[in-house]
Amino acid sequence: MNKKRSKVKGTGVKRKILVPILILATLVCIGQGLFMGLRMSQITREMAAEQALIAARATASSVSVEMLDTFEAGDDGSADYIRAAMLLDLARTNAGVRFAYALRTDGSNVYYVLDASKEEPIGSQFEESYETLAPAFAGEEILDSTIYQTEYGALISCYVPIFDSEGNVVAVM
Repeated sequence: MNKKRSKVKGTGVKRKILVPILILATLVCIGQGLFMGLRMSQITREMAAEQALIAARATASSVSVEMLDTFEAGDDGSADYIRAAMLLDLARTNAGVRFAYALRTDGSNVYYVLDASKEEPIGSQFEESYETLAPAFAGEEILDSTIYQTEYGALISCYVPIFDSEGNVVAVM
């Protein structure tokens, strides 16, 4: 009879030690899993944003700076504009970009100068403010790593300056 009691007591002590250790180990594993899931989500967003920036650079490099300087309101139907929009649309498609357009500013507002979709006429006002895009017009790339869920799917916005041969920003893509 003493042997039975000692086995029961031994089992009780093992349970008292083992159960909290198992609970603690389970909580640690759950915590690590949550942390890794959040970290992977962050890394995925960063990689997607970097890919968007690379695609924007590639698309911007397809634009003829000389042509951009010549486009004025009303030129939307010209052969040069249509050719430039088609080339931009081809570069947009090849780079996997959903929207591609070149923008100009007068220092207070931002205007379309070239739109791959040909939906926005030259000179129509862009929805973002000049203050938002001022760094791009100053020569810096703008990257918003937020992934927006839209009717077109998941989108990431970025803006890259387009420079002329002298290093001046003539537009933003």
